[in-house]
Amino acid sequence: MERRDVLAGACTFAVGASAGCLDASGGTTRTDDDELDVDGDEPTVEAGASATVLVRTTGIQRFQFTAYCHETPGVALHLNDATLDPGPTAGVMDSYPQIWTWERRCDVTVSVPVDVAADETPGRCEYAVAVSALDGEETLERRFEIEVVSPSHDAQ
Repeated sequence: MERRDVLAGACTFAVGASAGCLDASGGTTRTDDDELDVDGDEPTVEAGASATVLVRTTGIQRFQFTAYCHETPGVALHLNDATLDPGPTAGVMDSYPQIWTWERRCDVTVSVPVDVAADETPGRCEYAVAVSALDGEETLERRFEIEVVSPSHDAQ
């Protein structure tokens, strides 16, 4: 009987300790002391192919994705088809580019589909991610690149 009491107490403690780390959407919430962080993919994509850019963030409440593909107009980043995990809990600001917001600081992963036109010449497309916590003034912006290469042809 004592062993059951100990196990029950340990389980109650583990559930209680972890409950404060998850919000209603299942994402990890953060405190005001947490650092903002952003890490983005820098894929190499062949002309005529598709890819997905994955961006991982830490401790954010606000996320903005901006594409700078002026020199590679055949690169299309489909922001309207982006998936966010967890999804925004405080809404989407009516702006271009869109700004997604969360009620509390959390870790968010964003996937953005990318298509490259078959006739696109090799080059680079840059994108920027700006994140912030609404309860503070700190904003963090990071830039990443998508490299476009000529399609490889299998020797026949």
